[in-house]
Amino acid sequence: MKFSHLAYIPAFAIYLLSIGEGFADDNADFSKMVSDPTEQKQVLKVAMQSGVVLNNPCTSANISILNKFTFYKPVAFDSAGHPAAGAWKQSITEKGCGQDRLLNVFFWLDPNHSIRAMPLFPGTTHADPVLQKDAMSQAAMAAQWPEKDCKTGWMENTEFLKETGAPLDGVKGKPWDELWTLASCTKKAQVTMHFIPDKTGTTIHASLQETKFLPNKLAQ
Repeated sequence: MKFSHLAYIPAFAIYLLSIGEGFADDNADFSKMVSDPTEQKQVLKVAMQSGVVLNNPCTSANISILNKFTFYKPVAFDSAGHPAAGAWKQSITEKGCGQDRLLNVFFWLDPNHSIRAMPLFPGTTHADPVLQKDAMSQAAMAAQWPEKDCKTGWMENTEFLKETGAPLDGVKGKPWDELWTLASCTKKAQVTMHFIPDKTGTTIHASLQETKFLPNKLAQ
């Protein structure tokens, strides 16, 4: 497996996600792939590139790779047991320094069948990688980002809150709410995010009125 940390989601990865959630076509090959010690080392390397880890590190943390996956496209293998297609998320726990984190890593196969990887937002968000990217502008607006005279900022956590009703007509997914915590130089913003799946995608809404501001202890 070859891993590459990218700062953006390329077009072909967006295409993969547009297909919808799937599964591992060959569970034995997939289990063998993700349990390989060399590959697990690479998983941890990418997880440690998450913004919350880089900006608020805990060198004494206890880190564990979870056998917890979300599949965005079925993972398929060729006759030699090599991955040929797929897109999925794996989670990692980091416990220490008085805090627990759930880190998430996105994996996909590029057109050359090389596995790519990048960190996603931490926490329990149900938003897929493309939806996370799309929702960030709404979250930033509600959080009043960028903070004046501040050159840093990161997603500290995401928390799935609840489903908020029945699906719209002709739509499979139910609407849901999440709480996203954005940190910057002097403050944290806890933004309530509303996700409403519709026939064309997902409508995202957040507002200043539903945002709670807290001091950022790291900056004090």
